[in-house]
This record gives sequence, C-alpha cells and structure tokens, in this order.
Amino acid sequence: MVNTWPQLGSMDESVFGLYAPSYQSLGHKYSGQSLLKLDGFWAHCYPVECLAFNGTHLASGAHKELKVWALKSNGSWVMMANINPPRCSSYTTACDIIVTSLHWTSITSYPSVLVMTYMSHGIAAFEARTFRRIGGTSVQGQI
Repeated sequence: MVNTWPQLGSMDESVFGLYAPSYQSLGHKYSGQSLLKLDGFWAHCYPVECLAFNGTHLASGAHKELKVWALKSNGSWVMMANINPPRCSSYTTACDIIVTSLHWTSITSYPSVLVMTYMSHGIAAFEARTFRRIGGTSVQGQI
C-alpha cells in the first residue's frame, strides 16, 4: 500500500505500509533525480492495511490495531494514540476484528474526527484532540 499526500512536502514523497516476514512498518519514501531514500519503523504487529492523513496526523490500521501518528518537524513520526478495538457483540464473537477503512472529517462540535470501519464490528468515530470515542454503531454482517 502506498499513499501520497501533497501536505507532506512534495509529490515525490510517499507514506506506505510495508510487510515482509517478521517485519511490518510504516515507511517514508523520498525521491529525487537520482536518490531514493527509504526509512521506516516498527509500527504494528500486523501488515498495515489502511492509512489516512489529515495534514497533521496519520492514522494507520493493521488488522485489529489502530494507531494515530503526528509528523514532527524533523520528519519523524511520534505515536499520539493507540485506539482500542471495538467490543465484540453476540453477532461478532467468532469474527476477527479488522480495520477496513479510515477517514478524517469534521463536525460542528469537533473540528477533527477520525472515523473507522471494521469488517464485522461496525463503525466508530473518535475526536482527534483526546481520541475519545464520540459515536459508533454495530452492524449485522460485514462492511
């Protein structure tokens, strides 16, 4: 998975999830005329499956793990939140918890909201200042 966001500095800059046996990470790719620099760090215990960037924070989802990172001025990432997975219901006790999408949005009461969907565990929303859950719903079936 590779995503490019102009807010990171240039169109030649990408953030990606990398998976190799025994190594899962978030990485940063910088490319120039003759230079390709890759750097990264251990971010999750599972392969990174989805990313969402809002200009200041990067949310990363890997299986049941959901973390939020802030980009520091020196180009490194610092973890801001490790969001707990949703609780299982009577419909989902046998289902793995898997993050399927992440989206940043805003509403009148909260200027920055992270919305996530889970394959079998519904939808949840967290406000981005304290990463407190502000809403959600479970669903029967898969999203």
